[in-house]
Amino acid sequence: MLHRRLTLFATTSAAFALLLGGCASGAASPSSGGEQPAADVAGTWAGTGDKPASLTLAEDGSLDGTDGCNRTTGHYTLDGSQVSFDLDPTTLKACLGVTLSFTALDHGRVDGDSITLYTYDGTELTTLTRT
Repeated sequence: MLHRRLTLFATTSAAFALLLGGCASGAASPSSGGEQPAADVAGTWAGTGDKPASLTLAEDGSLDGTDGCNRTTGHYTLDGSQVSFDLDPTTLKACLGVTLSFTALDHGRVDGDSITLYTYDGTELTTLTRT
């Protein structure tokens, strides 16, 4: 009986520690810092070409952008060099000469003055540079 109580206590303690650890390791918001402060990602990032994609990341965590055709808005969070995007519904116009779409944009990885954007399944969309 004592062994059963000790096992229950140990299991409960371990679960509680994991729960507290999970709460403490949430992604940093742009205003709360993290490995890379918001000032390092805030600004405009753009592609090249006739109809370049661009994203403007504000210090308050909001974003505005275009894939070269359709407009998008939303919010982002920052965790080190990883940027996670939460987009509002975007327009869905068909535009000649534009093959990029931000409809599946999920996250990006910052490397100096460039940010590589990825879809939910990890497919690379494009790389933008700081303007």
